[in-house]
Amino acid sequence: MNNYEYYVDENGNSEFPVAVLQEYHAREELRAYEESGIKMGYGNTASGARIYHKMDYDRFEKAIQRVIDENDQLRSVCVKHGEKFMQKIIRHIDFKLNVIEAEGNTVEEKYQFATNYCQNEISKAIDFMNGVAYKIVMIKLAEDDNIFMIFGHHWIGDGYSIALIINMTLEYYLNPDIPPQADVKYIDYVKEIEEFRRSPKGLEQKKYWNNELKGYEKFDMDSMDFGEPSDGVDGMFIINQEIIDRVAKKLKVTKFNVFH
Repeated sequence: MNNYEYYVDENGNSEFPVAVLQEYHAREELRAYEESGIKMGYGNTASGARIYHKMDYDRFEKAIQRVIDENDQLRSVCVKHGEKFMQKIIRHIDFKLNVIEAEGNTVEEKYQFATNYCQNEISKAIDFMNGVAYKIVMIKLAEDDNIFMIFGHHWIGDGYSIALIINMTLEYYLNPDIPPQADVKYIDYVKEIEEFRRSPKGLEQKKYWNNELKGYEKFDMDSMDFGEPSDGVDGMFIINQEIIDRVAKKLKVTKFNVFH
């Protein structure tokens, strides 16, 4: 691992349990490396925003720094001991915004440059076992035309939850004096869930849902892996942003952690 300083809890622990989907995505990424013989971003996702405004990049960098400081999941590093997965939390990361000048003579050519750059980046492996599981860039097309991009591994979230990071960053950029949005950390949630999963009630719940979803659920919660192909039907769903906001305020967590 890189030379980071890691969080240590009140009991002296520096490694913590992982959530179910964290373990699944880590396991699948490593399996893909082994089966293909090629290290690529098999579990990557991305989200972005095109900003038609002249940007203060230093101020924007500070806004991203706040988001990283408040969301410990964005400082999570995967640790593997044999078949067991754990995670460490980096205490602090000094974030530096990489501003890329798009190449080209016209807006169209510069946009194509940005498109090609993003397609290339999302296919790259993200080493979430030796550092953070994302890459953040700003692609400058013109003084008043920028593309803010986050490339992340599913270890930290999916496309929608990463989009929440973009929303939080823009909120802090526009309102730098608003107070922090969370008291409870992601690692506290993970430890609480792990305790529940091991409890008699948690084991009873897992047994119930494994039976209830039989024939629909491809994911095996016991092995953290895909099971037999299901005969269920996948469906589209819509995330209600207002509900996420209300839950975050009630539980005193960030919106990113609500959805993740």
